[in-house]
Amino acid sequence: MGEHCKDCPYREVSGAISGTGPADSPIVIVGEAPGANELRTGIPFVGAAGQLLDRLLQQSHIDRESCYITNSMLCRPTESPPARNGIDACRGRLLDELRQSPRSLIITFGATALKAITGNHNIKITHERGRVIETPYGRVLPTIHPAAVLRGYSDFPKLLKDVQYAASLLDGASVRSAGTTKHTVVRPETLNKAVSFLLRKKLLAADIETSGYNPLVDRILSLAVCWDNNKVAVFPDELLKTKEVKRLLESQGPRWVWHNGKFDTSFLRASGLDARVDEDTMLMHYALDENRGTHDLKQLAGDLLGAPDYKQELRKYLHRVSDSFEIIPRPVLYKYQARDADCTFQIYTILRKQLEKAPDLVGLYKDLLIPASHFLQRVENRGMYVNRQYLDNLEKTLSAKLEGDRQAIFEEVEDFWDTEMYARQTGAKSIPSEFNPGSPLQLRWVLGRNLRRQVADTREDTLIRLPQTRLVRTILEYRETAKALSTYVTGIRERIDRDSRVRSTYLLHGTSTGRLSSRGPNMQNIPRDKTIRNVFQAPPGRVLVEMDYSQIELRILAYLSNDRFLRDVYMRGRDLHDEVALALFGEGFTKEQRIRAKFVNFGIAYGRGAGSIAHEFGIDFPEAQRMIKEWFRRAPEARDFINECRRAPNLGKPMSTLFGRRRRFSLVTRENLNALQNEAVNFPMQSTASDITLTFAMRYDSALRSKWKAGIVNLIHDSVLIEVPKTANLEELISWTRGVMCRHPQELLETDLPFEVSVSKGTLWGDISAG
Repeated sequence: MGEHCKDCPYREVSGAISGTGPADSPIVIVGEAPGANELRTGIPFVGAAGQLLDRLLQQSHIDRESCYITNSMLCRPTESPPARNGIDACRGRLLDELRQSPRSLIITFGATALKAITGNHNIKITHERGRVIETPYGRVLPTIHPAAVLRGYSDFPKLLKDVQYAASLLDGASVRSAGTTKHTVVRPETLNKAVSFLLRKKLLAADIETSGYNPLVDRILSLAVCWDNNKVAVFPDELLKTKEVKRLLESQGPRWVWHNGKFDTSFLRASGLDARVDEDTMLMHYALDENRGTHDLKQLAGDLLGAPDYKQELRKYLHRVSDSFEIIPRPVLYKYQARDADCTFQIYTILRKQLEKAPDLVGLYKDLLIPASHFLQRVENRGMYVNRQYLDNLEKTLSAKLEGDRQAIFEEVEDFWDTEMYARQTGAKSIPSEFNPGSPLQLRWVLGRNLRRQVADTREDTLIRLPQTRLVRTILEYRETAKALSTYVTGIRERIDRDSRVRSTYLLHGTSTGRLSSRGPNMQNIPRDKTIRNVFQAPPGRVLVEMDYSQIELRILAYLSNDRFLRDVYMRGRDLHDEVALALFGEGFTKEQRIRAKFVNFGIAYGRGAGSIAHEFGIDFPEAQRMIKEWFRRAPEARDFINECRRAPNLGKPMSTLFGRRRRFSLVTRENLNALQNEAVNFPMQSTASDITLTFAMRYDSALRSKWKAGIVNLIHDSVLIEVPKTANLEELISWTRGVMCRHPQELLETDLPFEVSVSKGTLWGDISAG
């Protein structure tokens, strides 16, 4: 067993363990601190995190037995993250261990290990992971701790890439390096020469910096253009209106590469510059790796090029989230921007080679993602009209309701709230003057007294599972009102442009399933409550038409599984929810029973089990099991297809769709297996339905514009919302659009299976989409 370090704050409450493996090994693995399993066995990195480490090392062909494995702290901390004095107390011992022998590579897992080796307590693992740091003790490669990955799973691909990079370094590969970016600031007297030079290049990577995020309000500060590794020209804002820059951006000569080009070219086009996106490294990477949160330029620059966290150079100028890049000194901004353009150029070269090895992904990128990005830019530019007077009235209504909900909570807690008892039992630093329904600690304590049981937390999903006392129901209602007020009144008002429109940003890379998402605001997640949706309306002189695919995901299940029962229902033009209700409950089924049948239909498609269905409807578990069993008895081919999908994660089998999208399952554990199996069931249906809707909108948007002066203003998974002039022939538009929408999936899938489209129209979005 190890010895305690001098001045260790944990020595009185914890045992200690030493490192294991050859002390003179050229490979050192450094973790954070021992856990309970490590203290029991006296070996670092055992238990679940150790098993994951073994798996990573094995996949990367690194022999664990040949590594020296230790922790930055020998004792187990009493808090997380460990205190600074605890890290510092053990630092001298750790560095002595590292100095014992020459080290080829030191792999550090987690922020604590990195802080211990560097002595820098401000360093962040999210900024440094995957980048080699040269130290007096040897090369250090920091990465995420396996225990952190087990808590969230989504970071596993990053962790695996880092360990595989470590293996390549041990095999003699060179350290990744983006090189030193050299940039030239173009002046009026050198403008013509610079543009003429760039126009002779075949490929140009570009980046803009802006004063904010809204192209209608904010302005471009500068344009950077990279023509070769480490070689960049920066055009200040005063040159962007010149005919030379217009000639450069609108030339048909060079191919233009951007990272998230939809954003950059929206600003340029708002300034009268018709810039093109020929290639987009963000979308290229998304085609290659569908995992969320992996496509940021700085992260890719670190992962693929070994670039440092060069954004830190700006942080001394930006003190608040709202601070604009406009306050950054221009020389500093130009240097930073040049790195962005340079990294985009180099990343494109790497990703292009990767795409060439996967022809099916080339099709996804070229034929879907790039054209969809162009189309969604038009949808974003149109925006959705907001009635400001309605929004103001809604605010008054919701504010009054919120206050009513608050008073109802006070009345409910009157019998349970005891200020002094609360402070005594919870150890609160100060005694509150009154109960605060926004305090999770106070809420937990009150609920514990109300329910006479301990309440783990106050998250919504926890509250929903609690016994539904009047207090619990009132708290849930209060939170729903508060969210509606902050998100759909205050949040929407902050985003209204001068023309009374709100412009969302649509994300092609926002989900791992390929389903379209949006933000700022999220227009695909507006509640179906008509009082909320009616904030969005048709402007004067126009009308809204919503076209919605009926049961498209279940129809796709019928297509993919070729299930006889499902096909027969749809081929005969029957309603699946009615058919299943008839099978489950017999003739004369009630409206409530049809709702249950509908939930079973979609629940099975989403991988939901008997427990979920029983909880949703307050029925016995055996009854829910009977409903699922009866469904599968009628649709055996669909059952077999679903079971095959559920096996994919366990088998490590990637899934794909007609559109070339892939879903790969990299980290499968007992804890996340069921969630991944549900995702595997839903992926082919949800992804295909979303892409059918998206490709319909892409293909026919121009016809809507040219023939009726109409335009698509929103897409919500399997529906499109169209804004049409009142002077247009509305019935003709609806008839034509419904016809092409119905035929579109049949043509794509080459099937005779019918697809139905429901249509609603009016001036208020909530009224036409209610129900």
